[in-house]
Amino acid sequence: MFLADTGTVAINPSNIFPAYPTPSPRNLFNLAVNLGEFVVPGAGSIIFEVMVNGGFVAGYSITFNPGDTGVKSLLFGPVSVSASGTFAIRATPSDGTTPVQIPVSALIEIE
Repeated sequence: MFLADTGTVAINPSNIFPAYPTPSPRNLFNLAVNLGEFVVPGAGSIIFEVMVNGGFVAGYSITFNPGDTGVKSLLFGPVSVSASGTFAIRATPSDGTTPVQIPVSALIEIE
């Protein structure tokens, strides 16, 4: 399962993971994020937001608050992505949470 593959990535205020192109129209559903063993420190939070064609999709996000760890999931969708459109996930630390590297993985259902 991809959520178990928590590769180490940098999380910073401008971090956007790669934008994935869609060769044909697709629908995005749901979101799950795994922070592995990382625990969000008491001074901050980390927000994972889904972007389509460079813009945010309202409500399509997961927030890890102080003390949170492990897996969080969101039932959402469908969100349409046109042929040649792109989608990505942005991770943003706030309130003093600026870890240099954390283990994280995310999963979006694509149909």
